[in-house]
Amino acid sequence: MTTKHRSVMKFSMIAAFAGAAAVGFTAAVEAQDYTMTIIPNSSGAYGINDSNTVVGIETNGSTPFSYNSGTTAAIGGASLLSPSFVNAINSGGTIVGGSWSGVSQQAAVFGTNSVTFLGAAGSISQANAINTTGEVAGNVQDTGGLNHAAFFSSSTPNQSATIIDNVNSFGMGINDSGTIVGYQANSSSRFDAFSYSGGTLTDLGSFGVTGALGGYARSINNSGTIAGYYVDSAGYSRAVDYSGGVATTLDSSGAYLNSRANAINGTGVVVGTADNGGTTPVAFVYSNGVFTNLNNLVTNLPVGDQLISANAINGNGDIVGFGGYTASGDVTYGFLLTPVTAGAAVPSPGSLGLLFGGAAGLGLILLAGRIQKRT
Repeated sequence: MTTKHRSVMKFSMIAAFAGAAAVGFTAAVEAQDYTMTIIPNSSGAYGINDSNTVVGIETNGSTPFSYNSGTTAAIGGASLLSPSFVNAINSGGTIVGGSWSGVSQQAAVFGTNSVTFLGAAGSISQANAINTTGEVAGNVQDTGGLNHAAFFSSSTPNQSATIIDNVNSFGMGINDSGTIVGYQANSSSRFDAFSYSGGTLTDLGSFGVTGALGGYARSINNSGTIAGYYVDSAGYSRAVDYSGGVATTLDSSGAYLNSRANAINGTGVVVGTADNGGTTPVAFVYSNGVFTNLNNLVTNLPVGDQLISANAINGNGDIVGFGGYTASGDVTYGFLLTPVTAGAAVPSPGSLGLLFGGAAGLGLILLAGRIQKRT
């Protein structure tokens, strides 16, 4: 989280205060730095809760794990069949994703030594997100091969999912109010973003962006802000957050040809991935209106490595995703980024000299200084 400091000076004379206000201090806004932990024997991390339990996939690409405080644990137990994958974990530690059931790939809840399948037995499905109360967003495939956005309850195994959209669609995120977001096929064979709440599906199109060709909603926080991306008129993906009917393009400077938001936390910090077409993607964070390549914020990133995608962020601002050894091609690992204390703000070089020079010339006395921290 970006921290903003503002220096407020108290002077003994009103004239001095006015002069200081006129010259002023420039508040320096510094991007949040992070320290990185590479999760052992992992190919990627895809979910994290506020207790800092991380879930992801091992290097074999098909076995899920959980990780906390330096300890990695296998999940699923003896009943786990390969391939299996995990997508999310909620505050209570319930983990969801998908697993081979012996008949099909099916949405699943993973315990330390158990796998519980969601949806009708034998169905082809997956779970993509879970909220605090155990409500799950995902999708179910019909006999014709089309996917349909769906709602599951993590406490009712092998019960038919509630289909929320009859076209080709995917449920990607859910908040604690039970609002589901995702994307659905439109009449132009593209996709439009949607939200679903209280039995009503709302087509969000391309988030209202003029000329855009499609929209994808991927995550929603408890304030109702949606993170995802739209496809612009040139066919490039543009990361966006959407709140109150207003879309904000995150990479407003156009530094990257493509950007996609994967997750948003309760304070509105968004994470995702961006690229310039034909180049290795970079993980990004968007906070306080600033879009930043996460590789520039990690204090201990190994030389030659690159963070490729940020997949999830918790309420503490911890971020997980996957990175790679760029020198060796496609070898990837899961990472955990932990925020570190941002540096103190400093006045701009010019304002320091003017302020104290002017004060000395007037014979004013600086009585007290107070630093007010605002997040």
